[in-house]
This record gives sequence, C-alpha cells and structure tokens, in this order.
Amino acid sequence: MPERKAASYSRSNSGSSARHDLASTVRASPAARFAAAKFGLDLAAVTGSGPHGRIVLRDVEDHSTHISLRDVRHSLPQPCRGRRGISQVVQAWPTRPVLAQANLSANCQLNALLRARQAHNSTVGTSKEGPLPSSTGGVVSLSALFVKALAISLAQVPAANVVLAGDRLIRQTHCDIAFARSSLDGRVDFPSLVDAHLKAAWDITRELNTLMAVEGDPASSSLEAQLKGVNDRKPTAAIANLGRGAVSSYQTPLSPSHATVIAIPSATPRLVPPVAADLNQGALAPVQDWHSVMNLEITLGCDTRMMSGVIAADLLETFIAQLEQPEHLFAERLF
Repeated sequence: MPERKAASYSRSNSGSSARHDLASTVRASPAARFAAAKFGLDLAAVTGSGPHGRIVLRDVEDHSTHISLRDVRHSLPQPCRGRRGISQVVQAWPTRPVLAQANLSANCQLNALLRARQAHNSTVGTSKEGPLPSSTGGVVSLSALFVKALAISLAQVPAANVVLAGDRLIRQTHCDIAFARSSLDGRVDFPSLVDAHLKAAWDITRELNTLMAVEGDPASSSLEAQLKGVNDRKPTAAIANLGRGAVSSYQTPLSPSHATVIAIPSATPRLVPPVAADLNQGALAPVQDWHSVMNLEITLGCDTRMMSGVIAADLLETFIAQLEQPEHLFAERLF
C-alpha cells in the first residue's frame, strides 16, 4: 500500500509539472497572462502576434468573442501613482527658477567712519529731552550710515537695484532699503526706508529709532504704514545688523523679495601692516610699525536669479568704499 501511494503521488506530481512546463513555454506579456487568468482562457490555444510569437493583450481579445479590449483593460491593476505621477504634475507647472543664494565676504576698516561719526555727533548739543538739532543736523547712528552707504551704492551700481516680477527683471530708479527687526515673539520682519539715498543720515537715524521701537507702539506703527505706503513698492536690498556681542562673522538667509542682503557683525580690532610697506619683495614691515584698525567682515548675499557674482562683487566693493571714505555720508543731500 505505501508503494502504491507513492506511485500515485508521483504520477500526479509529474502531471502538474508537465502543465507548468507547458504554461512556461507560452510566450505572453504580463497583461495578457493576467487577462487570461481573469477570464479563464488557456494561453496555449491563443495565437500570438507579438515578436517571436509572443501573446499580447490584443491577441486575448481576438481569441475570445465575448471579451472586449475595454473589459480587459479595466480588469488590469491600476499603475502605482508614484514618482511617475509626481513628475507629470511637476512638468505641468511652468518652469520657475529656484532661489539660490551666493555669499561674498570682504573686510572693511571702520576707523575713518568712527572718527567722522564721533566728530559729527560732538557738534550736536544735548538737553534733558535728548539731542538738540544744529546746523550740521542731528545725531547719526552707525546703522543709519550703513543704510545710507548701501542706498548710495545701489544708485552707483544700478544693475544690482532690481526686483524679480514673474519671469522679468525690473530695474528700480529709487533706492529703498529694508532693515531687519526682531519682534517680541521672535519673528524677524523687514520694515523699509524709502528713498534712503535722498535722505540725510540723521533723518534715517530718527526713522530707524522709531521703527525699532517696541512692537505695538503707535508712533512706530504710524511711521511704518507711512513708509510702506509709497506706491506699495518693495525694497531691493536689506541690512541685518548684528553688531553686538562677540559675533565677528555671520551670514543671513535671503528673503525672496530682496535681491541682496548685507550681514554686518561686530567690529574687531586687527593689526595691519603699513600701506607703504614693500610686500612685493617679501620684506614685511617691522611689527612696531603695524597699526591697529577696527575691522568689519561684511557678507553680502545675492539672489543669483537677479544678478551675477560680478555685479554682487561690484556692489560690495562700492559699499565698502562708501564706509572707508565716509565724508559724503554726512552730507544733507547727495543727489
């Protein structure tokens, strides 16, 4: 009895393997195999019209009179909406350039600017209510001088005074500067100072003092609304002044609405050799001839969609030149 069972099992197993071998010899596409299994068709009886006699989905429809190709296609599993579906959606949108920020850094010597500011502010009288106006204007802050210098630089490098409107670059004739301000809840916004290149440094100082007041102050809100109401225009450049503490260098992210942003850290003393030293022959000046300067490492971030690195470098060089030769920054009107 055990031998008969083994023989019977062997015969049944050999029969199933034979059918498997027959099915495996049939050349058919995966869609044709799925449709044949779905509707109970024998692929061995179907004549293939594909390459090397391969059975395709059309052959399954031609073989059966009661199955239409529409029924076959609806019976197939739906394709996965994965990467292919996402790429199709992305391609349906118009191509838009992505913001890419390039950062350029350079050193600036502030000695001349600090001396000129001290000499100017010493001529302004004071009282219990604060500084008194004089013939040379009011007190000037360093932040106002940075704003004034950047505004003049934009006027001298008009290729950097641009805004992106859709797929077009629009060159501005005015020089509006945004200034980073921290709110009480930790947010950072950028109120703007319009036509900064046409204003005196002491007027910019008063506007900055009002804008930097406590959030919710009526005077600050009124001035901010007044400054933002000039044709609803947006500034092309921004300044982030972190001139406090021991931060000697830092970079700030660029807002999508600004073409450039200048990050200003704290100034640090540095020893530099005399300008007249002959460095070409490899002979450095003696250490006792070196002098200390207040060095400021300025970082300019630019949107590469709006300007090239050459234009950004030209703007940074012009900005540093304004700070190192600051006499005209204290003029009442330059343009």
